[in-house]
Parts: sequence; structure tokens; C-alpha cells
Amino acid sequence: MRHMREAARAAVGITDLDRTRAGLALAWLGSRVLSRSPVVHFDATASVRAAFSRAEAAELARAAGLEGATVEPALPERWRLWWRRPS
Repeated sequence: MRHMREAARAAVGITDLDRTRAGLALAWLGSRVLSRSPVVHFDATASVRAAFSRAEAAELARAAGLEGATVEPALPERWRLWWRRPS
């Protein structure tokens, strides 16, 4: 995030999975409904387990110097971070 802040002329936007029980359940169910691949079944839930929570994303943003960044929930079971460079 620090490199993104340094490279950004105006803003930084990030979206990612949110590590929640609902997200894990959706990944488990969705991967099984949409694919028969055991690799997809494993990877879908492993991705949610490895994801950052919204609170962790906000802390990472603060540590990277993205003061004032907002982290909001986004559907389905994702988060969206937005930071604008001060004028």
C-alpha cells in the first residue's frame, strides 16, 4: 500500500475478500455449485481464510500512510478501501 500511495496521483482504491464466516460459507457453497474441481474447492476456502478482515485492512492502510482511508463492506463478503491524496 505504501508503494501505491507513492505512485498514486490522486487516489488509491483496493477491493478484496473479507475474512468472515459468511464469506467462507459462500466460497464453500459457490465453489461446489459452480465447479467439480477439487482444486477450486480447496482454493476458494483457502483464499477466504488467508484474506484480511476490514479492521486489518484499515490498520495496514494507516501503517502505509494512507491517513483518512475508508474501508467499507462490499458485496458479496468483500471490502473496499478508498483513499484520496490530500490537495
